[in-house]
Amino acid sequence: MDIREITGGKPLMAPAKTKTAEPDAAEFSKILDQKIEDDKKLMEACKMLESFFIKEILKSANATSFSSEEDFMAPGQSEEMFRDMLHDEYAGMISKGNGIGLADMLYRQLK
Repeated sequence: MDIREITGGKPLMAPAKTKTAEPDAAEFSKILDQKIEDDKKLMEACKMLESFFIKEILKSANATSFSSEEDFMAPGQSEEMFRDMLHDEYAGMISKGNGIGLADMLYRQLK
């Protein structure tokens, strides 16, 4: 079977158009700036995910802690809200530094 029978005699791909002029410095700089901005946004998103992950770890660790106070009195809504905000702050502080390495690993995988 001839391939031209399938395509109706038309070529499968159009010939590539070649650009004869080299990209100028301004165009290259624009592309480079866009790449740098995209990389910064990607790293910021990875750090946010790492912060969320750390917060979930802290919440789980707090939920499994044993306290004699909780035996006779359940924590109130305001205490739960405070702990949630405290976990947010701890997670943000941990991930702003070197974190646990999750953000860097995600960044390298997604880049």
